[in-house]
Amino acid sequence: MTGAWESVLARWGQEMTIVRGEERLAVRAFIESCGDTEPVTAKTPLGAVERGRWLYLGSGRQEVSRGDGVEWGERRFVVEDAEAVFVGARVSHYRARLRAAKEAAK
Repeated sequence: MTGAWESVLARWGQEMTIVRGEERLAVRAFIESCGDTEPVTAKTPLGAVERGRWLYLGSGRQEVSRGDGVEWGERRFVVEDAEAVFVGARVSHYRARLRAAKEAAK
């Protein structure tokens, strides 16, 4: 399963950068807006997440953690929380909830 996920990311994933302190890591991942009109949980094709947030799905080879930055084009985000998703005993991918960096600074 993890090999299949890596193939999907390689083909359709978007280029972005994980920023952890001075370290910058180029990755391919999926990111999706969950809307911002109501502060309730939204169901998206990639899973459920609170509205006003962004959902990140990335490689199991590159961990993302709370407080990391994610840069996607001109957009900047902060990881609010993240978790490893396992298939059996192996990490398949990471799922994270993001908030716009400007909003996170408030």
